Amino acid sequence: MGIKMPKANYFNEEITIEEARNNGITTNLFCVCCNAPISYVGPFKRIYGDNKVSIVRDYFKLANTYTHDENCKYNTEGRVKIIARDSDEILKSIDNGKYNFRMNLIATSLKKLRREQVDNESKNTLSDDVNKPKSKEYESNGKLNSYLSTMNKILILRSEIEENKELSTLVQLEFGAESISWNRFYYSTDDHIKCFKYVNGNNIKHPVCIEGKIKVIKEPTEKFKYHSVVLTRPYIDKEDEDGFKRIPAVEVVVYNQSTVDYIKAEVEKGNDQIAFYSFITVKENIYGENIKYLNIKGSIFHKKQVHVYSL
Repeated sequence: MGIKMPKANYFNEEITIEEARNNGITTNLFCVCCNAPISYVGPFKRIYGDNKVSIVRDYFKLANTYTHDENCKYNTEGRVKIIARDSDEILKSIDNGKYNFRMNLIATSLKKLRREQVDNESKNTLSDDVNKPKSKEYESNGKLNSYLSTMNKILILRSEIEENKELSTLVQLEFGAESISWNRFYYSTDDHIKCFKYVNGNNIKHPVCIEGKIKVIKEPTEKFKYHSVVLTRPYIDKEDEDGFKRIPAVEVVVYNQSTVDYIKAEVEKGNDQIAFYSFITVKENIYGENIKYLNIKGSIFHKKQVHVYSL
């Protein structure tokens, strides 16, 4: 599978994904880095709950049964190896090219940031300027920052490949003595309902990763002094057997001003996809006669918890 690619070699000439699309080029394509055979994946439409249609752009991918050269920049295993090298052993090589990711260290880091946020809030008064929340900027040094940086790199890598399957063959997720499957850790846009059901039905103690399309960045108010990012709800057209239509609603509160600035700057550039990792809470609310909103809420205390990009 490998990492998605924006360019390809075509009869010894480098072409972009736009050139392939506009000229109907889908064969005789090779990796620009290692010359491995690759294929063209066309764009497709995604419908959201507000009936807006978004186009998921096309890309090149590694052709079936082939592999990238070991040193190719589009080789997923090579990227994981580089991430592990600077990870302070939170991502540790075990055997046969596989790695063990110690999620308990990420959980401990997030708990520390949350405690610092609570301590900081206790020192603030209700008269604080709502437009300039005095939340501490947690750009920690040492292992905490290293752990969060490693998780951020994995977040970025996951956004550049097609699905969880490839990373799951390389990276094993461990939370203490428990093994966590990637499908219980990373939830793409189409998996928000699965995320709600997993968290709602289990006493989970580990953070999860959620990705989706940014709908709006809510500004602070007099009653709530922090920004939050609301994700666009997926399109749900069918009711469940009990007559209710269940619609997932994801929102993440951002307690760190530099992170707010980063997200806004990326959105201004046209990047409207976000992936974040956090402890999350869930709650089901009934609306009207046949709608249940599956509310999923996360918290961001550090810029390394977030990756904003475009599809």
